Amino acid sequence: MMKVGFVGCGEMGEPMAGHVLESGKFEVWVFDIRPSATKAIAKKGAKVAGSLKEVGRLCDLFIVMVGYDHEVKQVVSDLAMVGNAGAVIVITLLAIPTWSSNVPGSHASGAWE
Repeated sequence: MMKVGFVGCGEMGEPMAGHVLESGKFEVWVFDIRPSATKAIAKKGAKVAGSLKEVGRLCDLFIVMVGYDHEVKQVVSDLAMVGNAGAVIVITLLAIPTWSSNVPGSHASGAWE
């Protein structure tokens, strides 16, 4: 079963993780810098990672739902350094990040063009 990691469990992340969890097709892991943000989705059956590195090592697909460009950059950089080879990182951000091709281990060059 594919393991999906959600980074950010706020207003958008928690409901989206819930829908993926309800499908029954994925093992859902969550991480948020605010542990209280993971409580509701954990009650529905998601597994809570204790750190970004932990979720990075465990999952094959990441949904990044954090609020600011600088936070996305840090999360993606960290996941690229500890994540599984071939893992996919999906960024949900309202702005287009201009730094994506500079992420260590990333194959994103040209992805935003």
